[in-house]
Amino acid sequence: MTEVILHCFQQLLIRQIRPKRNMSTIVQKVGNTKGKAFSLSGTENGVALNKVRVWMTQSRVVSIKVWLTDGSAGVFGTSQGPYKEFQFGNGEKFTSLTLWRTSDGSHVGGIHFKTNRDQEFLTKVPDSHLGQEVTMDIGSGICLGVTGTYYWDLNSLGFIFLQSIQYSQVVKVMYPTLSGAIPKVEMEEKKTMTYDNDSGEEQEYRMDVTTKCTKTSEWSMTNGINKTFAFKMKAAIPELEKTPDGYNLVLGPEEFRTVCFEESVTRTFTEKFKVKPGQTKHITAEMGKAYIQLPYHGVLEIIFKGGAKMEISIRGIYTGTAYTDMIFKE
Repeated sequence: MTEVILHCFQQLLIRQIRPKRNMSTIVQKVGNTKGKAFSLSGTENGVALNKVRVWMTQSRVVSIKVWLTDGSAGVFGTSQGPYKEFQFGNGEKFTSLTLWRTSDGSHVGGIHFKTNRDQEFLTKVPDSHLGQEVTMDIGSGICLGVTGTYYWDLNSLGFIFLQSIQYSQVVKVMYPTLSGAIPKVEMEEKKTMTYDNDSGEEQEYRMDVTTKCTKTSEWSMTNGINKTFAFKMKAAIPELEKTPDGYNLVLGPEEFRTVCFEESVTRTFTEKFKVKPGQTKHITAEMGKAYIQLPYHGVLEIIFKGGAKMEISIRGIYTGTAYTDMIFKE
């Protein structure tokens, strides 16, 4: 009879420890199932765990407060007295996570994790109150937040991780205000030449201007999602187009690009013109430059190694520079 009871208890522990998976995340909890359920995570918008603070007594973890990268925060349990906390840096993720039960199995007894920045966090009750140690499945190491149950103190706790990622990219990038935007173009003189024709015949002259253009592009993200994921943008860049009234913005070719990049190009422009006998021409070469800021929105696609796919809507501000062609003026 005793062996049967022990076997049933062991099976119950196995079911509680085994990670709960869906197509994109892993959730694994320790503690009991009593209390009010809570969850604070970026499963909908892609933000991640930014900071964690833990309060303990001699017998259990009594409270946890977490902050996400979009600034949202939540505290679960009774947060009084001394605490330990950990601040994650940009791109910092878990390399291991261990949770302990209390000795009676009813609550959380400790938390220990390491990160890819060689950092470590450890808080746990004395060994006399420490129960089963559980090594967690952390998938990709990217933690989206926490979940669990609580009353006055913390009854159970789990960390929510993304599965192992194959690649991620931003697609379907749109600039909703592009068509109505009027760029402010500042003209800069690049070269001035004077041509005198002292001959008795019309002469043709050639003017070459070589200049270096440095284009910059950056897509900021309002929820700080770029602090969590490494990805490229499949996007077109706004460029300047000459019109009878000045300039407007059009999109160049759609290509894969980094979220923030700088590109320098040296170009040579050539203009030919004729000067009649006995006349003089003054030629000025100018180039325009515009600083562009436009709101954009797109979709972050996360492709997992198991074949699952997760899509997150993103938005932010595109900031970049654009140049006109060389303009030759008499």
